[in-house]
Amino acid sequence: MILPLLMLIAAQDAPVDCDKADTQLDMNICAERDFEAADAELNRQWKITYARMRQDDGAYNQTRDRYDTSTDSAPALLESQRAWLKYRESYCIAESNRARGGSMHAMLYSTCMTDLTTARTAQLAEMIKEE
Repeated sequence: MILPLLMLIAAQDAPVDCDKADTQLDMNICAERDFEAADAELNRQWKITYARMRQDDGAYNQTRDRYDTSTDSAPALLESQRAWLKYRESYCIAESNRARGGSMHAMLYSTCMTDLTTARTAQLAEMIKEE
């Protein structure tokens, strides 16, 4: 039981050429790498967008009149991001479970996570895009 686990760990550390991935294990590893890269980009964009929202809230609040009861953008964005993270996880579990128990399951999960993460990164960038 421990030997297959050790083999899997060793295989994940082995260099894999993702342009030539031809085994399911290699495709799973490459899909995970793609997700890790997409998640890093999401985290980079999140910091930029959230900081901008906080900055804009601060500037707006200095000029806000006492009758303005609008909600600040940064807390709303943070709440939406937390909800989105839960959605992403749940959706990708459901999506990838069509191959539950099979060797493709990990690849489908990582691919789903990558696709949704890339789309969210674009949404976050669009939120602060100058018109």
